[in-house]
Amino acid sequence: MTAPPTAARFVLRTPESWRSYDLTGAALDAAHQADRAGVTDPVELERLDDAHRQIAELLRSFVRQGALCAAGSVEPFEDGLLMTFLAVFGLALPARADNSVGALAAALGPAGSPRQVSVVEIPDTGSAVRVVGTERVALVDGGTVDMLAMNTVIAVPDTPEQQLLVSAMSPNLPHAAQLYELFDAITATFRFVPAAPARP
Repeated sequence: MTAPPTAARFVLRTPESWRSYDLTGAALDAAHQADRAGVTDPVELERLDDAHRQIAELLRSFVRQGALCAAGSVEPFEDGLLMTFLAVFGLALPARADNSVGALAAALGPAGSPRQVSVVEIPDTGSAVRVVGTERVALVDGGTVDMLAMNTVIAVPDTPEQQLLVSAMSPNLPHAAQLYELFDAITATFRFVPAAPARP
């Protein structure tokens, strides 16, 4: 995935089996039909239909929250379907606040919080704050879904009040260990791209 021109420029590599989602939702129906092609088992078709309904709802929720880009996958797995999602959001923090990695980690992980908060090193990018845990995600239709979530807050170079949030999630709660390992590997590919020199 690559950031749109209006955002800090960055690249983030996702697995080849993942789709990059059009934030308008215009391509979702075609993706749904492609996944259904060749599937004849009614139970499997019902699972696919439900998965794509969740994708559409999550994408609308991402857009409402200001997502810059999004990707994900729906794949057959040992006990049904494996669903994964990732989106990148822009965050604006108070300009005069302490927006250092240490201060953010302390603010996001108060005593007694069920979330795991840590400082991680992203190759070619530097230190970032990571929050891991199960979140109840609100959908546009008013429903909710429990998700494994790995959220990584990355400072935009030279603009400490601006941060990017890389949010990876999945409803496949029993497979937390494998999915967190996957999300960590994807987030590790994040890097900023230098701005193109201004034209004379």
